[in-house]
Formats: sequence, structure tokens, C-alpha cells
Amino acid sequence: MNLNKLVYTTFIATTLTTFFACSDNNSSSAAITTPGNSSEIDIADSSSIGTESGNAANNSSSNNSTVANDSTTAKDSTAAKDSSVSKDKSSSSSDNNSTISSSSDNNNTSSSSFSNNETSSSSFINNEGACIVKLDSLYGYPVICDSIRFGNLYSKDGEIYPIAVDGQICTLNDHMDADSIVEVTCDGITYTLYKKYNNRAGGVMSAYSEPTLVSCDNNDLWCHNPIVDGTTAPVGSMTYQENEGIYFSSPGTHDLSDWDGICITYTADTNVNILLDLGETKNQEFNNNLPYISLRPRPIIPSEICYTWSEFKPARWTSPAISGKEAAKTIAHIKIQNQPTANFNLIRLKKYLLKENYSYNKINCGDNYRWCAEYGEDGIISGCGKEQFGTWDAQTDATSSITWPGKIGNEFNPNSLLGIIEYYQALTGKFTIGNGENAYVKIGFKLDYATQENFDITSWGGFCFVYKSTHDFEIELAPFNADDSQSIPKVSIPKSLEPTVVNLSWDSFNPSDASAVNRINTVFREAAGTTGYFAFYTLGEPGSCTIKEFK
Repeated sequence: MNLNKLVYTTFIATTLTTFFACSDNNSSSAAITTPGNSSEIDIADSSSIGTESGNAANNSSSNNSTVANDSTTAKDSTAAKDSSVSKDKSSSSSDNNSTISSSSDNNNTSSSSFSNNETSSSSFINNEGACIVKLDSLYGYPVICDSIRFGNLYSKDGEIYPIAVDGQICTLNDHMDADSIVEVTCDGITYTLYKKYNNRAGGVMSAYSEPTLVSCDNNDLWCHNPIVDGTTAPVGSMTYQENEGIYFSSPGTHDLSDWDGICITYTADTNVNILLDLGETKNQEFNNNLPYISLRPRPIIPSEICYTWSEFKPARWTSPAISGKEAAKTIAHIKIQNQPTANFNLIRLKKYLLKENYSYNKINCGDNYRWCAEYGEDGIISGCGKEQFGTWDAQTDATSSITWPGKIGNEFNPNSLLGIIEYYQALTGKFTIGNGENAYVKIGFKLDYATQENFDITSWGGFCFVYKSTHDFEIELAPFNADDSQSIPKVSIPKSLEPTVVNLSWDSFNPSDASAVNRINTVFREAAGTTGYFAFYTLGEPGSCTIKEFK
């Protein structure tokens, strides 16, 4: 629920007095240290594949969401400066008159008609470097090479202009350039078409890329997460060489077809490509056109994404080609290709076993919520009815900081965290504790952003809270201008790597007193240099927060 300009009027502030029995401290405003404002950029894929897989692959995948005004979206790969459909001199005007009516039989054909399981004709198999190019008046020109459906080609500006191609065997010249040009030659006639990708990066990712808080164990193929585990040595059955890839303990190729795929937890500043290296013999057989996927940038918040083998596709649209599912039978090692500036941090690699790995948590805010991230709100309902009076913000001492995964602020509030909450469906970030004498990071809210009053919230009876955190923290009920000499009601909350519900009655706090509260804060205090992650989901009336796991 976005705050509008009315929420900043004095009318709302005076209305609050009808909701609370309050006492006025008549104190001056407390200074707020502005938290760090770094940005997590969630851009579309724009990947580069090294020479071993055939120059650069432009795998553009737009993201449907933005983080405030900071999210960058790559140019649609279907757009080209000179995007007309071109033919060589041997083509005639009649060749270009393959009208919509001539393809009317395909009007009701869905893209699923051209699956990876489609069998190629014998002439196709014997035609080296050739692929089947179909015409679909809804989906463009699906391209199938060696029974692998690569994707769709489009003509000018992403439109579909019928050309003399409908299920023909054609040769493709994949330029692998920024405009995703593919020259299609059928019966001696060459057409210039353009790649267009689905609006997703592929794989199964936790919703809105909330922090994937990993604790390593020996079931992982490879894992190293000192932020959570405090360890210096990785665990697992495989070896990771930075900027090279993941290697098996034994040489040769390995049949991994009994896995459904792999799950990768990471952070990265730019796109990073993960290739299935099949060993020297098969690499040469397929001209190093190896199946790969591209990981999106996640520079601040660690994310886990799971890919099935079928989602690995060769970089070049050409024959010979091998599907990811077939390649999984002969994997020599899992190669990682990234630009030097990617700052790729591999946290964990594990088997993707659909029946075991795929599950998600649904957090139910219920009807009695005071704040619900899922609804895209940054305001706290602290009074009667559903009006919002306080908003989330952050405070740190002079030496500590918070790194947000996106720009903060909007036209109404320069410190608003609404954009992050809307995008991630969680208030999430990364904190670093400084070396100050009493270093801290606080993420919390005032019961009323417009006044400095303390409020008696005893009638609440407490509240429930849903969170994830790499570190223990406290929740405090802070009066206005509180200092460390005061006995502030506090309760300790244990770290949790999965969404967790706590129900807090006022008796949980020490001292048990909710009669003079200006702010409710979550407080992180750790040793100097400690870095951690948090994600907050909902706050509600006691007993109203629930989580249900789905598989």
C-alpha cells in the first residue's frame, strides 16, 4: 500500500490521539545515521560465452519486476537498427509473398508443438549444419537443430512477416552479436532474422530472490559460506577452482542423468555462464558448442537457482548440437565462465532432485496483520482500522552500515524502503557491523512517523513476526530519545536460515512494559567486521502469522 501525500499531513498526526493513550516526552529529535545505499541490479541476461563455446551468446531475458528506479533492463534482442527481412539477389518478390493465408493452418499451433523431443527427418540428419525452421503465425519461426528446440526467430521489430520458410531444412549463420542476428538460408535464399528469448532466466528460483541463507553440509557437492558457518575450508565431494569450474574427484566423464539437474547458490556482479564440459572428444565432436545456462547478476543478496538438464542449451543455433539432458550422461566437469569484473562468489552447488529439493514456503499474513511485505507495503498499522502510521527505516552507529539490494527513497520519502519490499516481497538487506564502541544496526519503525510521542501499546498484547536471519538479533520497544542507560524492553530472537514465526507476548520482553514506546527495532550487535543477511516478511497480531510449506 503506497503512502500518498495525505499521510504527511498534520491531520493524520492529530488523529493518532484517538488510537493511543500517549505521553509526550517533549524531547528533541534523535539523530539518524543514514545507512549505506548500495544497489543490487537485476538486469536481463546479456551473456558472453568464451571461445571454447563459440564466441559470445546474447541470451537476453527481461525481468518483469524492477527495484525502485534502479533496475536495469537490457534492450530487447528482437530490436534491430535495420530490421527489415533481407534476401539475396536470387530471391524474387513472389518468394516474399508467402502470405498469412498460406500459413493459416498454423494459426492455432502453440509453441509446445515444437518440443525438444521432435524427431528430425533423415534428410535433416544427413544435411550437416542444417536445422528445421518452421513458421508459426503466433510464435515466429521455431528453430529445431538435432531435435533441440533452441527458441524462436522473428523478423522486423519482433513482428512475424511470412517468408518462404515452413518446416524447411535450412542452414543457419548465428552471428552471436549484440543484435542476435541469425541468417537463415533455405533453398539458396537468405533471410535475416532475430532471436527472441522467453522473459525468464530459466530454472527454479526462490521467489523474488530473497536471501538464500546456506549452512554447508557434506551432502553438498561443494559449499563454502563463512558468513553463516564461520569456516574457512569448503565442504563437499567436488573441487572448485575460481573462474574455472567444478571438478570431480576422479578423472574422466560422469553420468549424472539420474539427477534432474543442479542447484547453484551465488552472488555475482554480472552474468556468469555455466557450461557442461563433455571432455575433449565430445567437445570437438560438437565444435565446442556446449550446453550452458546464464546466471543473472545478484551482487548483494545470495540467490539459489535450480536448473534441470533440459534447460541447458547450446550457445550457437546450429548443427551439430547436443541437448543438456543428453550431455548430462558424459560430463567431465562443470565449467564457469565469467568476465573478470563479475566478482562471482560461488556459495553452494548441489544435486537438483525434484522430489527432494523443490519446495517453497507460503507466508500467510492473515487478516490481522500490522505489516505484510507480500502486499507491497512499507507502512505499519499501529492504530485502529487499517491506516498506516509508521514506516520501516534503518539506523546505524557511525561505523556500521546496511547495504540495500536496490535504491531507496521515493517522491514522498527519501528513505523509503518500499521499492525493495515490493520487489522482494520481503524487507531484505546485508548488514556490516563496524568497530565503534557500541556498534549496532537497527531496522525498525516508529509507531507514528509524524510525532515524537511515546505510545501505550499494552492493548496489543504483543505481536507475531516472520523473519530469516544469519545472526541472532534483539527486538526492542524503544521510547523516544532512548539511550543505553535506560532499561529498554528487549527480547532475543535466534538466527534462522528458513522463514520462521515467533509469537511475542509482552511477557517475553525484559522488562515487560509496552506503555511508553516510540519505535520497535530489530537490533544486530556483533563483533566488528561481522557481515550478515536478514529478511523480514510480516508482523501481525499474536497468533496471526503462519507459514505453510509446499512441495
